[in-house]
Amino acid sequence: HSSYGLHLIWIHEQQAATAIPLSRVGDKIYQRLNKQAADDALTNKVRELRSNYQIVLPEKYQLMLKTPTHLNRVSLSVHSNYGGEATP
Repeated sequence: HSSYGLHLIWIHEQQAATAIPLSRVGDKIYQRLNKQAADDALTNKVRELRSNYQIVLPEKYQLMLKTPTHLNRVSLSVHSNYGGEATP
């Protein structure tokens, strides 16, 4: 049952689940874990920078940035909370 009403499903065949060999999915798992590690590192770096700097973005980019992973695609103007410009 859902917000669209009652759904009836007919199962005419059932197959047992099988394990996929690691040799077939190992590269995808490795890539996914590396991407997650890179995303986590970027998130942590952005948090660190935000604690010491004010990040100023051109208005046209502000709506684009919904997740920290987008920050590497945008030129940032970074100003230290203590005055002056800094390099991120």
